[in-house]
Amino acid sequence: MKLSKTGEIVIKKRYLLKDKNGDVIESPEEMCWRVARFVAKAEENYGNDSKKWSKRFFELMNNQVFMP
Repeated sequence: MKLSKTGEIVIKKRYLLKDKNGDVIESPEEMCWRVARFVAKAEENYGNDSKKWSKRFFELMNNQVFMP
């Protein structure tokens, strides 16, 4: 995922998982996978494969086409 310096600061401060000391414990790509898996889970309600949709949502987020 390509981010501007400002984007890196914002994503680290607001969205990346942190440990109890406040240290970042995931990369932006890992965050995209985490969110993609969560969003794709809803597809199971419609009989769809969440793994397939996780990959698609990850690609969209990693390319900054879709950011839920």
